[in-house]
Amino acid sequence: ALFLTVNIPFAEPAAWFIGGLELAGGLALLLGVAARPFALLLAAEMAVAILAVRLRQGWVGAAEYEAVLLLTCLAVALLGAGPLSLAAFLRRSGPPPVPPGV
Repeated sequence: ALFLTVNIPFAEPAAWFIGGLELAGGLALLLGVAARPFALLLAAEMAVAILAVRLRQGWVGAAEYEAVLLLTCLAVALLGAGPLSLAAFLRRSGPPPVPPGV
């Protein structure tokens, strides 16, 4: 219903896409798997949310939460998931690297 009220094109498919992106992206960020690409997608989503919806309501009291999410996603996109992520654990527990020239 929100997508219809703010004139988002293709509101119903967009709502399904954004819902799926937030579910898959949230799980990816939580587990640290494919965190950088999902963080970029979620940052883009937050930028659109701020520009299309929240700025109409004013900055104070409307857009701060989305701005924090945007900056957090950008930080994850730049820095990666970190040493406590599932991806880092799988890298550590995998087969040992083969030395060059062997």
